[in-house]
Amino acid sequence: VIEVKARYGAGGYAGPFFYGPVSTSKFAVAGVSGYIECYRIEPKNNINTLLCCQGRGGSGWESIGCGYKLFGGCVNWGNILSVPAVKCIGYPTGSLYQWSSSGYVTYVPPTEAPTSADDDPITSNNPTATPTENPSTSPTTSTNQPTTASP
Repeated sequence: VIEVKARYGAGGYAGPFFYGPVSTSKFAVAGVSGYIECYRIEPKNNINTLLCCQGRGGSGWESIGCGYKLFGGCVNWGNILSVPAVKCIGYPTGSLYQWSSSGYVTYVPPTEAPTSADDDPITSNNPTATPTENPSTSPTTSTNQPTTASP
């Protein structure tokens, strides 16, 4: 996992029973394949308003959760250039909020191909490899009974 340490943020307003205006960051994010953007939301009142928010992701708006206090969630960003943004709705009243975001990339190294024929479990005669049974080297018998020598 490679984390991007920069944080972006802004303030916004959640309308009562409707989404308030979209709040956007002052900075754009140039994502790469596997990039994830995570948002944190903090309501700025103490009147027991439930905020439910969406964050901009690579394929549009995605839910980042609901909460009365500090909460958040992550969205898939991907290989796009865009500006992080949030929109929230308040229940039962509207509320001001602050938000921030940061991102990270999940890197999964590719699996390595066998470097020689001895490392390949399919064609190897290497006893440490884990081959499936190779029909060209397995004994052929017509029955499962042990063979005995005749006198």
